[in-house]
Amino acid sequence: MDSTSVYQQAQKLLWEGRFTQAEVLLKSHIKDDPWAGFAYCQAHLWRVLMMDSAEHDAQAQARADRLLSTLEELIAATPATQKQKHIELVALVGMVSLCKGILHTYKQRFVKAPISLRYGWKMLNQAMDLFNANTDEKTSAQENTSILSLINFGFALFHFFAAFAPKEIRSVVEMFGISTDASKAEQEFQTCVDNDAVFVEESLMGINVLSEWFMNKPENVLPNFDRILEKYPSSPFLHSAKGSFLRQRGLVDASLEEFHEARRLSSEISELQQFKATMSYQIGYCLFLKEEWQEAEKELRAFLAESQTQTYKTHASFIVGLCIWNSEEKSKAEKQQEISEIYEKLTSGGSSWDTWAHRRAQLFVSKKGFTKWDDFLFKVMSYVEAHQYEKALSFLLPAKEILLHPPFRSANFWCEFLFLKGISLKGLGRSEEAYFTFKKAIRLEGSVNTSLPGIWACAYASLESFESHLDEGNLPLAHRWAEKAWWYSGYPWDSCVEIRANIGYEKMRMKEKEKEEREREEKEREEKEREEREREEREKEREKERELREKEREERERLREEREKEKEKVEDSSSSETDSDEMNLTSLSRVEVVPITAPVAVIVNPSTSVYWE
Repeated sequence: MDSTSVYQQAQKLLWEGRFTQAEVLLKSHIKDDPWAGFAYCQAHLWRVLMMDSAEHDAQAQARADRLLSTLEELIAATPATQKQKHIELVALVGMVSLCKGILHTYKQRFVKAPISLRYGWKMLNQAMDLFNANTDEKTSAQENTSILSLINFGFALFHFFAAFAPKEIRSVVEMFGISTDASKAEQEFQTCVDNDAVFVEESLMGINVLSEWFMNKPENVLPNFDRILEKYPSSPFLHSAKGSFLRQRGLVDASLEEFHEARRLSSEISELQQFKATMSYQIGYCLFLKEEWQEAEKELRAFLAESQTQTYKTHASFIVGLCIWNSEEKSKAEKQQEISEIYEKLTSGGSSWDTWAHRRAQLFVSKKGFTKWDDFLFKVMSYVEAHQYEKALSFLLPAKEILLHPPFRSANFWCEFLFLKGISLKGLGRSEEAYFTFKKAIRLEGSVNTSLPGIWACAYASLESFESHLDEGNLPLAHRWAEKAWWYSGYPWDSCVEIRANIGYEKMRMKEKEKEEREREEKEREEKEREEREREEREKEREKERELREKEREERERLREEREKEKEKVEDSSSSETDSDEMNLTSLSRVEVVPITAPVAVIVNPSTSVYWE
């Protein structure tokens, strides 16, 4: 069986979440097939990313280290005549090293990550150099394309994760002299898609993420999802990713369908029980956005009962409280009692959403209920996330009256109000109004109590201003607001701020590079035009000189001809005189004496006449 076909079979199982089956398939080929070893390493990485288990993290690191040792031994043992095999092994070493770097980045091991990433980059470049220098024409086109796709996909992965990596890792990578950005990742992914060999679906997923976050090409995402799902229709991960994208675009009903399908598919696989529980959270949150309180509460409680991790549990519990609060089946006192019992047990959790929810839950417990402002805030936030911007603005107008009077006349509440108004205006395309609204929120930061909710709105207002100026191409102002956003740390959602700011910085770097490239091209164009003008001027000067020389030549020729003619005339004149003298002498020698019987004129010379009598 061809090595890449084994790899592709394993990939199908991995996309479907059947990690154990993939490992069983690969173990029978792992000793003789480097691609199988690489896929086996990937299986462990998938487990870490999908299950977030410390046990799987250690296994993935150990598997990668063993595979690297095996590959390096194979490289040393490969005869020099087997060029393609050697190139393939070098490229696989680069790919495995990249996987290690990705794993270290995910686990925030910021010393090990750059080292693995740099080594992977080095080996991939070595493989590309060997491929370009040693590709055997006798080797099948399919084999060449597979190796080239392996190398291209490795480069794409490097640029992709470098674009998302924290600035600590990126700084170290750039210290190694490696230039990277998201546009390079997109180019390499597209090359893999065009090669149509291996990594096509993985590359399309990479392009989807880049299109959404960096390239501002959301119209490309759904067609790519459909193409990938044609090959892997039973992948719960793909349906979940598509559902997340649809919800971010405000298509809540469509996203619900995808999350339901993801849960159905994952329920058949014992290894994906945590993933299945997470789908209940996603479904519950969608139902919350649709204001279907009872169904949302049911799904979220299922998630809380089934989930084995703390991530999203605090946020889910907080949303359960909101569902109870909005239901009409119980009295206000009963609601307060039930919600308090839930909120008193909450911890800060494992995500930024959990941290924010924990702070809001503590406020509920201390205030013994939600405030009037809370009633408006949570509904408007859900409308904004569902892209119902007109509805969000309609709710904010009466909320403004509440904030004009104590105890709600607080900078914290006003920041939240202004941010939500700004994001709604931005969603409706009223960018200028949105920007000035964000600025109003930011001006209040000096009056905001950092121990109370609301500080997040200043950070996000700075982010929105940053991204707005970035989209407009106003890089100086974008820089200013980016620095402002980075200033916020230690507050709820600060990790989200960091991620979005990091992505924004990457977009700004790309725009700056594009600007530099345009300026360079413009400078080169102007230089070429200047050189062309100078060339044309020099050509005109040379043409003038040629014309002048031609005129001088013609004048010399004319003078020469005149001299020749004059000379000929002189010669003709001299010749004529000589001929005349000779004729006279001849005439004289022929004179006869005749009797003078009558006057006779003898012409001796044309100018004289002699009469004889």
